[in-house]
Amino acid sequence: MGSRLSLCVMLIAMLGVTSPAHAQKWELEFVGGGAFPSSSGAGTTALPPPNSTLSGVPPGFPAARIVSSWYFGDGAAQLNEAIASRLVLFRVNPSIVPLDTVLQGRFARRESGPTIGFRVSRVLTPRFSAEFTLESVNAPLSLDSNSIAGLEASRLSFLNAWYGFIVTTGSQTVTSAATIDDNRGHQLASTGALLVNLTTRSRLTPYAVVGGGVVSNGDRNPSAQLVGHYQFGLASVPGLPVPSLNIDETDTVAIRTEFANTFAFVIGGGVKYPINSRFSLRLDVRDLIHGDSQRTELDATPLTAPNSSGGLISGTVPQIAFGSSPIVRSTLSGGALSHFETFHASGTIHQIHATGGLIWRF
Repeated sequence: MGSRLSLCVMLIAMLGVTSPAHAQKWELEFVGGGAFPSSSGAGTTALPPPNSTLSGVPPGFPAARIVSSWYFGDGAAQLNEAIASRLVLFRVNPSIVPLDTVLQGRFARRESGPTIGFRVSRVLTPRFSAEFTLESVNAPLSLDSNSIAGLEASRLSFLNAWYGFIVTTGSQTVTSAATIDDNRGHQLASTGALLVNLTTRSRLTPYAVVGGGVVSNGDRNPSAQLVGHYQFGLASVPGLPVPSLNIDETDTVAIRTEFANTFAFVIGGGVKYPINSRFSLRLDVRDLIHGDSQRTELDATPLTAPNSSGGLISGTVPQIAFGSSPIVRSTLSGGALSHFETFHASGTIHQIHATGGLIWRF
């Protein structure tokens, strides 16, 4: 009986013994917190260059250069010149507000947001550990306030400009609509780092971190689309060999912000506090430093409904042409633009990740 009791006591003692702290080489941590990015507004800008002058216009008529859109660049500039050169009594000749400042700037900015993920660490020595971190960062991109104001100003001015420019006794319809897809953008940060314990003898352990990794940006980012449309008709003149004219043209512009995946340096530090031999708490602050890869891209799609006749708005400089006649084609026939880069950011982004976590050692 005594031997059996002794054996039970030994088994209980063995089961109650935990592995010594120095034998637990691996750590798994679930982390959560916030990401706080900052960036400058610097970058390079560009607009589509002016196109060739419209051919087929009779001599003596200063023809406009063909364009892909009236909303920006050379199209907006020429339309405003034509409006300003036209004298219309008792009527204000409004101009179109070009999208140039919207296109040549940071279309969207990344906001602060929550981050969640995990870390796996391997203890190398009492002072050094190697770790891998994977974080899902929900810091959305939102349209800059200047971008929203510029889009709305251009949308409204398209209506006023074309109603003021086209003076006809026939039918006339002008529309300008904006569609905005905002608060988008998701990041995945995967980094490796070396953790250096600044002390190995105290219960509260401060440490420093240095490393690097990749910040991956989601494919769906903020975008906006402007669709302008005008339709007007001019009836034929009795006794003159001038056919009726029915103009129907659509001006579509899409703007979006894009990012490339980029390498990031990681520096930071924090503190660990053990709860018991298996679990610890950690507070951590890290700066993910990487180049600013943000771009603003432009698409433009002009469309002219088929029409056997064409026409010019006389008395303006330059002359704006309409229609799809083989003799005189529309000024809005410059061809589609796709992924034209109007802004490319430069400089450095500092993205601070402040997190807390629970560590399990095994």
